[in-house]
Amino acid sequence: MQNIQQFAKKGLTSLIGAAMLGALGLAVVPTANAASTCEADNWSSLEGCLNQSNAGSVDTINVIDDIANTGWGHPSGEYTNLNVTNTVTIMGNGHTVSYAHFHVTGGTFTLDNLKVNDGIENWPTYPSEIPVSITGATLNLTNGSGLYTNGGVGRAIGILVGNNSTLNLQSAGADWGSNYGGTQAIRAASGAIVTNNSKIGETSFDVSVAETVERVSNVKINITDGVYVNENSGTDNDTYAVNTWGADVTVGGSARVQEVYVKDGTYTQTAGEITPDIDSSSVKSGNASLTLDGSAKAYIEGGTLRTADLNSGARKSIHLLSADAKAYLRPQDPATPIVFGNGEVYGFKATEFQTPTNEKPYAFTTEYGHANLGSLTEDQNKPELRVFSGNVSSAESLAGQVANDANAQNVNNMSGQSPSSLVVPNTNKLGGSTSSVRKDLVVYAKITFNDGKFVSAAEGVTPTATLYGAPGAKNTYTYYDSSNYSGWTNPAKLPYNGDLTKPTDNGLFAGWYRDDKLEEPLTNFTGDPRFPFGYFVSKETQNVFVQRSAVNTNGKFAIRVYSAVPNAHFNGFAFVNLTLYDPTQNLSKKFVVRTTTLYKTASVNGSGTVALTPADYGKSGSDAKYWAVGTLTSIPGEWADSQVTATPQWTTLDGTSVSRGIAGGSDFTLPTAESGVSAAKPLQ
Repeated sequence: MQNIQQFAKKGLTSLIGAAMLGALGLAVVPTANAASTCEADNWSSLEGCLNQSNAGSVDTINVIDDIANTGWGHPSGEYTNLNVTNTVTIMGNGHTVSYAHFHVTGGTFTLDNLKVNDGIENWPTYPSEIPVSITGATLNLTNGSGLYTNGGVGRAIGILVGNNSTLNLQSAGADWGSNYGGTQAIRAASGAIVTNNSKIGETSFDVSVAETVERVSNVKINITDGVYVNENSGTDNDTYAVNTWGADVTVGGSARVQEVYVKDGTYTQTAGEITPDIDSSSVKSGNASLTLDGSAKAYIEGGTLRTADLNSGARKSIHLLSADAKAYLRPQDPATPIVFGNGEVYGFKATEFQTPTNEKPYAFTTEYGHANLGSLTEDQNKPELRVFSGNVSSAESLAGQVANDANAQNVNNMSGQSPSSLVVPNTNKLGGSTSSVRKDLVVYAKITFNDGKFVSAAEGVTPTATLYGAPGAKNTYTYYDSSNYSGWTNPAKLPYNGDLTKPTDNGLFAGWYRDDKLEEPLTNFTGDPRFPFGYFVSKETQNVFVQRSAVNTNGKFAIRVYSAVPNAHFNGFAFVNLTLYDPTQNLSKKFVVRTTTLYKTASVNGSGTVALTPADYGKSGSDAKYWAVGTLTSIPGEWADSQVTATPQWTTLDGTSVSRGIAGGSDFTLPTAESGVSAAKPLQ
């Protein structure tokens, strides 16, 4: 308590000091620098503001007029980088910066209501311009900002993206006029967004289409608003509005993107629209809405992926260029479909769990979001039913569900059940794949489409997509089919029982019960019930706390060691390897303390005014309900500062001894030095 009191006094003194300053009318001045704004109305002042920002003295640039670099060298292709190496926001106020190439290599660069125009549409023989290139930084496009580049020779790209970059594109876009598609966030002749490391920092890009996109790493592109156009896509089918290799792309909100290409990365869509035919202009594409290449994975949970009018059936909404590229679907709301160019895909979910019986260990019904689900598969009544044992939270995202599916098991429809009422037989074989109260039995169905209705593929690649049903879960059900081992009557003698005596990812074994109500513990398997419930609890339950008395006049003291238990259905408790270690003497002593008594509370001092309950355990996820307490008395005083460790252990009613291993003892703080160890309050 002494150290705690010293810190408390120091903190109190600090508070008193602050209060006195307030009474004297003095304020505590923060040390952080105040925000600084720089105004720009021409090219020179814009460069000057960026230089100040890079030096750390400016974090906001306020553009108060249209700005253009009108030097003769610039329209001839000798553009100048506007370097951004520090966090800065450019407030455009609706103005335009022309002939600009922002080269971003550090911090967070935010464009707010600013139009960036290549300005060379009247100079068709000069190299095209790249408004923004970025590597090792974050770009935010917000509040009416827009990028435009479609003049000149070469690759006219809106944003060139290098390694270790994040793009947050959440601007509705700027109005470029009716001749150029109206309001768009990025309009570019050769790709709104392209990943490429070798060209970062260059102001123009004059290479073949095949060399445009390059692999990058640690790149995230998040598009939630605005229109993104690849103007030359109709005649150049190897360019895309979003053209990425190795990046993770997310589309949502009200975004509208002409087309997306993802190679060796992930694509996630929760809302928005991918449409090769941008309605607000004459731009049309021969590409699919989404093209997946290499090992790309697409997780589509909402929104629209249309089919191009120019495709003539050759490319659908999703096009696979590789056998390793996969498309996964799961509507966020089963009643709200994912829209494709030639149909809609509705979801389904699992409901109506019931307590296992001998005939139906697990049962649920699939609810379809729409009766027309069968229009996209041969037989809507035959989805592939899957089950895995794990946390249902791990399947909340579609990507998580797909990852868990690798360890899931198929479950066949039981005879006599209606097609949409499917039963999961008992699949939890204790010893390696045990579920517990810390996990869920997660059940779902999936359907694989390979009919080519909305997925196309390159030659030799099967055009498939997998639709997952929303996962349903029944918590706390871990059952063992006792009929499989009718020759054993004592669970402790089962051949896999060794797996239950030590902690696993599932927790600590805490006994067999008739069901998950935990009202009737079992000591033997008799065949009734057929599916006894195996109870598991958090490993944190078997932590160790230590309580010490003061050294008495005889030079002796006592300690009590505490560990929690989940209920009273045990054969006994022990603290084995109870060890006192004195580092000053470099000596240790070991004891074994056993008990069959449990306590609701334990008094700290003799009067019982300070009572410790398992609620004081302070361990997240612990199933603590009662105390098991072991006491050592008449310990020589020279061991008073010794370190205490113990191995808490309980024995279940079927005879299984279970322990998480050695746990270090955390001392309870005693109110006074004179407090002694008194009897705990017995369980009533």
